[in-house]
Parts: sequence; structure tokens; C-alpha cells
Amino acid sequence: MANELQFIDPTAGGGKAKISMASRPMDLAGKVVGLLDNSKEQADVILQTVADVLRERYGVADVIVVGGMTGIAISWRSVVTAILMAGGTSFLPVSPG
Repeated sequence: MANELQFIDPTAGGGKAKISMASRPMDLAGKVVGLLDNSKEQADVILQTVADVLRERYGVADVIVVGGMTGIAISWRSVVTAILMAGGTSFLPVSPG
């Protein structure tokens, strides 16, 4: 009995209520976009390229890149604060996949 291990299956469905996604803007024109630099190699170059494309192709007003310092914990709150301080009026979390 002392050697018996119990496991929790993280893929098992639960009784949690589904949360609907936040409404999405029709386009990014005039919006302020926040990007989080995870301090990986070349992240700054990649994010600068993404920022340039967002401005050129989608009319983004400004791109705020937060982070980029190894060993410094960056919270989503600091990203949102940076966006709002730069003139953004709303925050729309976007995650890949």
C-alpha cells in the first residue's frame, strides 16, 4: 500500500464550463500590438521582423516588445501595462495553437 502510486491523467475531461473567446477585432489597423521576447537566441531579430511586417502589411500603429533580459521574469500584466501606456485601448491575448 505504501508503494502504490496514484496518477492524474491531465488529458481527462473535466466538468469545467467552457469559456468563450474574447471578441476579435476586424483588423489590426491603428492597433497597438504587444510581443513578449522570451530571451531565446535571435528572438529580438525575429520579433523586430514580425513588428515590421505588422506595421507594413496590417497598418499596426505601434508594436511594443517587452522582455528580452535573461533571468528576468516578465508577467502578462507588464506586457498589458506597456501596451496601455503606449496608447493601446484594449488587450487581446493571442497564443499560438
